[in-house]
Amino acid sequence: MFREMRRKRQQLKEKECRRILACRSAGVLALSGDEGYPYAVPVSYVLDGDTLIFCRASSCYPRLFIKTSRINSSSIISR
Repeated sequence: MFREMRRKRQQLKEKECRRILACRSAGVLALSGDEGYPYAVPVSYVLDGDTLIFCRASSCYPRLFIKTSRINSSSIISR
């Protein structure tokens, strides 16, 4: 499903990823928007066990894309 990283030495271990996710609360969620164009929005989130929960307004525009987008990506800035 995912391509193998070219720079394997830079790949984070799962424990380090979870630490970063747990100590931060904001990032960017990228979705497939209108006609397949990328659509990225800043979001707040919380890590609940193994689930990453994105906080958003119930009437916001990205809600449409969250329901229909098959491929999504999120990024968290650790510094």
